[in-house]
Amino acid sequence: MKKLLAITLACLMMLTLCASVSAADGDVNVTVTIEDVVPILMTEVSWDSFDFTYTFKETWTEGSFEVGYDEVGWNKPSATVTVANKSAGDVNVKISYEPKGDVELPGTVDFAMTAVNQDLSTAEGRSEFDSVSATLTVSGVPTVDSADTFNSTLVGNVVVEIVEKW
Repeated sequence: MKKLLAITLACLMMLTLCASVSAADGDVNVTVTIEDVVPILMTEVSWDSFDFTYTFKETWTEGSFEVGYDEVGWNKPSATVTVANKSAGDVNVKISYEPKGDVELPGTVDFAMTAVNQDLSTAEGRSEFDSVSATLTVSGVPTVDSADTFNSTLVGNVVVEIVEKW
């Protein structure tokens, strides 16, 4: 009984699959469309380390029993962020530094970055990619007593904004 029911259902399904399509005048029209592909935003962002350390060297003055400090300096003067466009379309890149408003830097310490707002061309059909860089520089001298309070303190943020142009 099950076999007979299965064969009957199989025959009915074959009849529905074999049905012909007809139009009033006998013509069948086919239209093929290709939707535009949305380009993929693909950029490469590379960062230097943005950790800055200032070092004082403790000195000892013989005979006076006084401790002093010599300025050794910053571990590095700057750090850079670079954005390369590897997209199939143009992009706009903005890079800026935003100091943390509630942090007062010790001594004469200052951070500076020239903000960037630049369009980068498509990477399509090119062997080299358009890129842009911005460099954060540190200058000045902190106070010796700030060594106790400024240890890996967040003093600001480097902000990278990438927007497609298509």
